[in-house]
Amino acid sequence: MAVTRDFIGAHYTDFFRYATVMMKNRADAEDVVQETFFKLLKNKIDIDDEEELKRYSFRVLQNECRLFYRQFWNRHLIPEKIEDLVDKEAAANDGDMDESIDLLKAMLSLPLKLRSCVYLFYYKNCSVREIAEIAGKNENTIKTYLQRGRKLLRKELGDGYRF
Repeated sequence: MAVTRDFIGAHYTDFFRYATVMMKNRADAEDVVQETFFKLLKNKIDIDDEEELKRYSFRVLQNECRLFYRQFWNRHLIPEKIEDLVDKEAAANDGDMDESIDLLKAMLSLPLKLRSCVYLFYYKNCSVREIAEIAGKNENTIKTYLQRGRKLLRKELGDGYRF
C-alpha cells in the first residue's frame, strides 16, 4: 500500500492532533504534517500493511517535529493559548473542558520525548511495542519514559488523576 490521497484523508486528523501536542502551535503543526506527507509522497513509500504504513508515517512525523525543534528560532517561540490547542470535540465528549485544559497544560510541560510516548500510549492507544517501533527505541526505554511521564504528570496535576 502506498501513501495516497485516501490514506492522507483518513489519517490527517490523527497526525495533526499529534503534531499540535508536540509543536504547541497549530500553524507549526500544519507545517510539520504537510512536510511529513510531502516526504512520504516524494519517496514513494510502499508498505503492504496499512497499520505498518501508519506507524512508519508517525515515525517520519516524529522526526519532522524533532527537526523543527532543532532550529534556534523554533525553540524560543511562545506557544499559543492552551484553550486554542484543546481538541473541542474530544473535550465535549468527555464533558469537562477545564479538566482537558489542565491535562493539556501538564502534557505540554513534559519534555518532547516523554510527551510523545505519553501521547501515543494514552491518546492513540498504541502498545509499548508499537511506540518502540515508532520511536526507534528499546521497549524498556519506552516503559521508562512512560513511568517518568506519569510521575511528572502526577506531580503537576496531583494525585486525583489516575494513569
